[in-house]
Amino acid sequence: MTIDELREALDVYLAPLLSAQVLPGTVPCRVNSRRVASLEPSKTAIMADPADVERIVLYRRPGFTPEELAVTKAFVEELFAIHGAAGPEYRAELFTFLPARAIARYLGSLPAISLILRQFVAWSARTYEGGAIASAIGIDPNELGNGSDLTEIFKEDFSAVISNGFDTLLVVTPDCNISGSGQLPAHQLGLGYVPYRLSAIAEWADGGRIALVLNRLGEQLIFKNKKLIFAKRRGEWQFYAHEMYLREMQPPQNRLLREAIYQSCLDISFARSGGCIIVIRSASLDDVGEVVSEPDLILGGIPPLNQKRFGLW
Repeated sequence: MTIDELREALDVYLAPLLSAQVLPGTVPCRVNSRRVASLEPSKTAIMADPADVERIVLYRRPGFTPEELAVTKAFVEELFAIHGAAGPEYRAELFTFLPARAIARYLGSLPAISLILRQFVAWSARTYEGGAIASAIGIDPNELGNGSDLTEIFKEDFSAVISNGFDTLLVVTPDCNISGSGQLPAHQLGLGYVPYRLSAIAEWADGGRIALVLNRLGEQLIFKNKKLIFAKRRGEWQFYAHEMYLREMQPPQNRLLREAIYQSCLDISFARSGGCIIVIRSASLDDVGEVVSEPDLILGGIPPLNQKRFGLW
């Protein structure tokens, strides 16, 4: 692989995944050093060939998390695997699968992940009885299958409606054997890194479990450790570095307030409802009644004196 081919692949597929940019030029490196190396928190260097003495730099402030470095390594491994296995005339088309393959590798190269993501792509391009398809499938490494194979189930038209995409779940083993399906418990409060409507699925995705969701807008979401970690929206995959986003939200200084704003942003974004978030200083609370009608005021968070002034007592 040439340095120019590497630059193009990183710029088109990896940079959007990590909300990063590929810097112009190169930096020197030793021959036979690691293909992916962290130069500093905000710079990751990637080598095109073990015999090269230069690297391309992927840049983002404030810096890359260890998880994002692992995603980068998975991406580069998949990039070289595809590049080495396909002729030049096929690579452009095959590289479009790079983000999904890198995500599957990052999550353990489980056969079920690749199979489900491919099926979600197919479902997102069709309807079921005139409506868009939504689905949620969980992968549980601790479950035993019942003998039914997910590949065979996907051949049946009804597989598109086994789960509804937000509170029912089809559960499979990592090697694509179905273990069961059912209703999830009601929404769990207190999960700060998920869209609220998908809290039940995120709550399930713990202890090594992974949940994959296709919503009615054709977006694909992946949950692990009770968090949203990847989403494909508007045709591009995105990794969610939640803690990094929270650290960058300054002001406000108060951590709980930043978390509340961030949670609201996730809810608004995935609900596609639109919204407006206004942060009010405590000294200006008395002015809220001038711009917000009384029926829209929420009791929680308004000091007692202000509740009395707003006619809420």
